[in-house]
Amino acid sequence: TEESDKYLGQIIHSGGVGRSAEATIEDRKGKIKGAAMEIKSIVETFQMQAMGGLETARVLWERALVPSLLSGAGTWIGDITKAEEMADKIQEFYWRVIFKVPESCPKMALRTEPSQLGMKWRIWMEKIFLLKRIKRQEEHSLCSQVYEEGKRMGWPGLGREISEICKVLRIPDLNDVDMPTEDIKKAINYHHWKDVREKMETSKKLQEIVADDFAKPQPYFNHKSIENGRMAFQIRSK
Repeated sequence: TEESDKYLGQIIHSGGVGRSAEATIEDRKGKIKGAAMEIKSIVETFQMQAMGGLETARVLWERALVPSLLSGAGTWIGDITKAEEMADKIQEFYWRVIFKVPESCPKMALRTEPSQLGMKWRIWMEKIFLLKRIKRQEEHSLCSQVYEEGKRMGWPGLGREISEICKVLRIPDLNDVDMPTEDIKKAINYHHWKDVREKMETSKKLQEIVADDFAKPQPYFNHKSIENGRMAFQIRSK
């Protein structure tokens, strides 16, 4: 018998939901890495540098590659720690390619300088978006019935995971109340950057920039010359 199969772009693995998430990331990794190399070539062209090479790379990552990498992530329930780590490594690979730096470059710098959310937090947001979509469905739709039954019985699944996420974010349980998307994003960003700063404080290399504002990409992202931007990154992360 086959160990896995693909359905609606996701890999369904016999090892369970966590293994399915890992297999899905693994299946997409090659395409994302290939696209990273193509984007590197694109942003180094004269035309793209006129727009700001690093900023173009950031926009293409956020609007094209992240949605492809995390498509369906709202359904990744259970222990998906390994899948999150795999996705983080792909994000780190992308920025190493764009900045042209070796693997020894601090991982936190690759996340903070372009103002990137870690994949765990991105996946949490996808789960919240999925819950919001389900709650907008008609009462008698299949997805609503499955969700309500799981919530009522306390079964493992989206409802229980959302409850745990809300506890960490210190916001009301979204199973029971609605909340503006902007407020949810603010809570996720706050806790993500709080976690990042705690990790940065343990790195001797990043002590000089730990107090900087990382809520948006650093100013050198708007440099017309991508090489100047790369140099600025290397100076700040050395």
